[in-house]
Amino acid sequence: MSPVFDLAIAGAGIMGLACAWEEARRGKSVGVFDPSVSAAQASFAAAGILVTRDARFFASPFREFYVRSIRQYPEWLAGISAVPGAEVSLHRGGDHLIFDLDDAFAREKMEAKERQLEREHSHDFTIADALPEFLKGHCPAVNVRVFHFPGEAYVQNRDLLAALRLACETAGVVFRIGSPTLPWEHSGGSTRIRFDDGEWEARKVLIAAGAWSAGLLGSLGIAAPMVVVKGQLARIPKFHGTDGMIHFNDDFYLVPRGEWLVAGATTEPGVRSEGFDEA
Repeated sequence: MSPVFDLAIAGAGIMGLACAWEEARRGKSVGVFDPSVSAAQASFAAAGILVTRDARFFASPFREFYVRSIRQYPEWLAGISAVPGAEVSLHRGGDHLIFDLDDAFAREKMEAKERQLEREHSHDFTIADALPEFLKGHCPAVNVRVFHFPGEAYVQNRDLLAALRLACETAGVVFRIGSPTLPWEHSGGSTRIRFDDGEWEARKVLIAAGAWSAGLLGSLGIAAPMVVVKGQLARIPKFHGTDGMIHFNDDFYLVPRGEWLVAGATTEPGVRSEGFDEA
């Protein structure tokens, strides 16, 4: 007999697992399927940056939603960490945003950032015209403007992914490794999702498949135009003693990972909505 869920979720990354955990701890039956549950894609590779730039006034509902969500992160992480073995920390090391004033493009980006800070009524930051001491001798830029945001934070995304998986399992979420076969059947207020070795039935289905969401939805006859973006990261030895983040010209970052730094990131927009070459 096919299991019946209140909610089935396509995608076992951070977003899919977060939704699964929230619904499961509210008493809903939840199933999550993914081609490879143990190796989420963007969730595993991300840097975990959570910055608001101390925004206090918002020009759009989306910006307000974003900032409000990040400010609720400590309480949300505390809920996950209450699950035995699922502890995950929020690192409040601050962020140094550095602009090279000898670079015309960087100067333009700095001026845009200044307008944003003024527009959003930000004030919990300082400005300096010299590199912080821990970067001297490591950065070739001399003529700089440095914005320091002491309240900014980051999370170890791989720790969060593992903690969410454990929290979901503890809450009774069912996992299935594999891709569904199509077409799905919709009738009587439920959806039948077929797999090669069985099927699920769900009252609701959530697509949280990241870059592959458009392809999955498209196969179901739902148009969802998306442009996937591929990024490259590098891991380098930590060469300074701070636990804070560094953003350079607002397009390059260094985020601590223990004795290492995650450096990134390139952006390569895809040409197809259904995915990209992983090589």
